[in-house]
Amino acid sequence: GHIDLTDLSSGSELGARLVAVSGGETKADYSASATGNGENGTLEIAGFIGTDDNRVDLDFTADVSTSGDDVTYSLDSRLEFPDHDVVFDVSVNGTSNDVTDAHTAELEQLIESPNGRIELAGEFQPATHLVIRVNGDVYATYDGDGDTLTGANGRTLTQDEQGALFGAVFALEVT
Repeated sequence: GHIDLTDLSSGSELGARLVAVSGGETKADYSASATGNGENGTLEIAGFIGTDDNRVDLDFTADVSTSGDDVTYSLDSRLEFPDHDVVFDVSVNGTSNDVTDAHTAELEQLIESPNGRIELAGEFQPATHLVIRVNGDVYATYDGDGDTLTGANGRTLTQDEQGALFGAVFALEVT
């Protein structure tokens, strides 16, 4: 086998590609790039690792930009297991100002498989509010009050119902 590492840098953008081959089969092929300065930057990684039913495709991007005391950031990540039809998507976006102590953050998360779909979306600042959907229907909400999840009907979920939600997450991962 062999590993090829290729420099893809151009101008102020740093970049590289790694390809790993064993037994005539490509086991990894991904690229990474980074641009930026002391105030703004982007990092991207994309490609795959593994073969056949053990393959995972990765797509990751992180951006940070600064304007005065404000920092804006975003993170997008996708892991896909194509032979199992399983996808994990996560997106986080926000702003921060350490001088005024003002912060905002939004989250979107998806777990999808042939067994179903769970979505988590909401904000963390100025107040936490998250909505959990199972197969498109609201299952529960969380409003930053400890570890209490409120069901779609407005009542607090029992420990068994909360356990079922977490069990569903694990069931989605197994195909």
